[in-house]
Amino acid sequence: MLTRERTEATTVTVTATPEPSAPPAARPLERANRQTCEGWDTAGKLINDAADTLTVIPEGTSILDPAVRNTPERVSAVMHAGDLFQQAADALKQRTTPGAAEILTLTSQTTVSSLSALATAYRSFDESSGDTITTARTAAHSMSALCKRLAG
Repeated sequence: MLTRERTEATTVTVTATPEPSAPPAARPLERANRQTCEGWDTAGKLINDAADTLTVIPEGTSILDPAVRNTPERVSAVMHAGDLFQQAADALKQRTTPGAAEILTLTSQTTVSSLSALATAYRSFDESSGDTITTARTAAHSMSALCKRLAG
């Protein structure tokens, strides 16, 4: 006669923790704003480099001042700063992304133009260029504020 032995069943508890879900994909507007502002970050670094280059010129001295124009080191600094301003303009232009907020796109275009004008004024020592630094500075402040608000 066969007999069955009873064995107790062992209970095993398995706890499964869900994998953290990936953050939601950025919507096209958010992505375009972010990419445009990444271009602004790159441009900003180049602008800062240009400002550092110009520290060989005494504060408050115009690039048109004879003390600048007659000193090769200072002329070289102005020319290099002009190149850096143009690189900043090109970097922002390249990263201005279709689909970004209209105000960001328009401000980006204005900033690109003002940086290009500043680059031209510096590289040519153009006496008729007016106060291009103020225009570029104002556009730059606008870009920073928009990027902080829209892609910060």
